Formats: sequence, structure tokens, C-alpha cells
Amino acid sequence: MMKFLGHGIKELLLLLVPILIVLMTRSTVGFVEKIFLSQHAVEALEGTMQAIYIVFLFQLPTIGFANMIQVFLGDFVGKKQEKEIGRHVWQMIWCSLLSLFITYPLSQILKPFCFQGVVQAHAYAYYDILMLGNFLFPVGATLTAFYLSVGKFGDIVRASLLGFTLNFFLDLILISGVEGVIAPWGSRGAAVGICVGQTFFCALLLRRFLETDYREKFRTDKWKWDFSLIRDFFRLSMPRAGGRLIAVGIWSMATSMMALRGGEHALILAIGGAFILAGSFLQESLLQSMPLLASRGLAAQDRSGLRHLLYAGFSYTVLISLALSMPFCFFAEQTLQFFFPGEVVEATWSSLKLTAYWSWLWILGNGFNTVILSFLFGMRDMMFYLIFLACSWLITFALPYLAIVKGEWPAHTFWLVLAVDQFLVLGVYVIRVFWVSRRRFSWLLKKKELF
Repeated sequence: MMKFLGHGIKELLLLLVPILIVLMTRSTVGFVEKIFLSQHAVEALEGTMQAIYIVFLFQLPTIGFANMIQVFLGDFVGKKQEKEIGRHVWQMIWCSLLSLFITYPLSQILKPFCFQGVVQAHAYAYYDILMLGNFLFPVGATLTAFYLSVGKFGDIVRASLLGFTLNFFLDLILISGVEGVIAPWGSRGAAVGICVGQTFFCALLLRRFLETDYREKFRTDKWKWDFSLIRDFFRLSMPRAGGRLIAVGIWSMATSMMALRGGEHALILAIGGAFILAGSFLQESLLQSMPLLASRGLAAQDRSGLRHLLYAGFSYTVLISLALSMPFCFFAEQTLQFFFPGEVVEATWSSLKLTAYWSWLWILGNGFNTVILSFLFGMRDMMFYLIFLACSWLITFALPYLAIVKGEWPAHTFWLVLAVDQFLVLGVYVIRVFWVSRRRFSWLLKKKELF
């Protein structure tokens, strides 16, 4: 069983490496998928990128809800109560499955208001299939949290690599088709590849979860619905899920503003989104590891370990951001040529390169504030998270609106403004961590500041 030692980057990497392999593979497959779509038709790329922002309205809150199982599992591991793990994981699986009956009807109500123009058909095909498979993502997040909490990293890596390999080959075959054999499916083929790959991933993890050794050690045979546990999940998880819904809702408003302007604005939105999704593994790897370690350290009152965890999180963010700067900044032109192998107007090409730079800056700021946010999640300060995000439209939507619509700044500055927003949010989270530490975890600051 993995113990919380808190000796710096090595301990964090022990948990992060399998997550990083999984998420980097997913990001790479997703990035290649966007290249396939752009080569099939630029409208297919623009349509799927517009659709994915609306899909995130449903997908990210349900994943955020499921990820809060980390806090429970971290407590059980820290307190040596491993036999409680199985039934808690099952309750979150049931919640994830049932989420389909909420998210899909709501998605169909919202759909007519979200897409228009030449990209509408591409967006509809992608959107409908992903919304049917939306429940697969919180199920996958729940099972991943289980394997991380018990230190069984190899199971996650194997299942992920197999699932993403299947996804890649389906994209290769279905998006552009096979001449004389399979007609091009375009955006529909991309969505099918994602859902089939995720189904395979969940099936492999669930099969191992139900094997005899796990049944005996973690009581994974306790699968019956337990309303009292569900109530505890909702009490703790709904603020996080609601917060992510608000955050993604505001983000979708901002991106819709760009999409509706069409032309270069829609193109910049699609390319910037593709870059950010390619780097999304940084935020997600932190969110799938640091709240677990932070809650475990808080339960053990390991002040030194938590301080080292904080520094390790920042170090990890810097290292990954430096690695991403190569394709995003230093070789941005070469990276963009994968999307546009033909001629592109010089002014548009310059805007695309600046979009790559600002996307990298956004990823860096988002990584830093995710490190601090992980501590807030470990402290279970969920109501602040919900309230803050409810007010965050003032910067996440208002600033891009003033810049792009009122100020008529160039399209690429949309991503610069959103990058600045990430650093403003970082400042708010840092202040809040200090406040909560003084009020509820005073032992953290007895000898030395957390920072």
C-alpha cells in the first residue's frame, strides 16, 4: 500500500507517472484526431470543437462529481479502513450510470440553441454520440480513483493504452474512411472512436475490480445501492460538480461569442481549443492525484509532507510546461502545418502562431491554480469553490467580451485574455488556502508557513 511520505517530487511522481501516461496518451490521440478532422474538412474540425465545449457542460461536472470519491478513499487508506472502499466505489458507479437519464435529455433540449451555419451538421453528429456515451467518463474516473488509492497503477496504464489504441485506429479508419470499403464518417467517426475506446477501458478496469483478491481485501462485492452513502456523496460532491458546471458554462458562453463571429474568430477558437485540449493532461493529472494526497496528508496531520507536496506540484507544472513549450512555442509553425498542409494567408498564419503561444500560457497558469485548488479540495472547502465560480463570469466572460466585441482586438487575443484570467484566479485560490489553513487547520502553520 502506498504511504504518504511527502519527500517531494519523487513521491508525487510515483502517483503521477501512471496518470501522466494515461492522460498524455489520451491528449495525443485527441490531438491527432483533430488533425485527421482538419484534413478531412476544416468545417468538421470547427464543428467538433464547438460541440466539445457544450459536451463539457455535462461531461466535466459528472467527472468532477465522481472524482470526489478520491477524498473518501484517501481517508480510508489513511485510517487503514480498506474494507470500506468497495461499497463506496460501487455507489459512485451507480450514480455515474444513472447520470445518463439526466444529462442526455438536457443535452437534447440545449442542442438547438448551440450550433448554426455550415458546421451544424458536423457538430450535431459529434455531440449526439458523445452525449449518449457521457456516463462512461464518470465511471472511468471512479474506477481510476480506486486503482490510484490502492496503488495498483499498472492496471490503469494497461487498460488506458489498450483503450486509446483502439480509439486511434477507429479514428484512422472512420474519419476519412477507407476507399472502396468504408465511406468517410467525419465527426461521427471521431465520436464513435472515443466512446468505443472509453467503453473498452471501463470494461477492463471493472473486470479486474471484481476479481477474488479485490473482493476479499476491499470488499468489491458490496455492490448494493446504499442511500445513506449516496447522500454523503451528494453533500460533498455537488458543490464541486456545480462549480465545474458554472465554470464550463461561462467558458461555453465565451467560446460561443467567438464561434458566432465566424471567419477567423471561429478558426482561432478551434485551433486554440485543440492546443489546450492537447495540454489538458497537466490539469487532469494534478486533479486525479493531488486531492488524494492532500486529503491523506491532512488526515495524517503531516505538515512537512503537505509542504513538500505543494512544491512538488509547482515543480511538476513547470517541467511539463517547459516540455510543451517546444511544440507550442519554439516549433509552433511546424506543429500548425499538420493542420494546414496547404497555403495559408500570412496574416492568418501569424494569428495562428500567436494563438499557440497564448494557449501555452493558459496551460501554465491553469496548472498553477490547479495545484492550489487541489489543496482546497483536500480541505473540503467546496462551498467556497462553488460561490467563487458563480462570480467568476466577471473575468472569464466579461474580459474577453470587452476585448473582442467592444474593443475589437484581434481574434488571437481571446486566448491571451483567458490566460491572464488563469493567473488572477491563482491569486484568489492562494488567499483562500491561507484563510482556511488559519481557521480550520491551524496545525499547518504552527512552525512554518505552508508556503
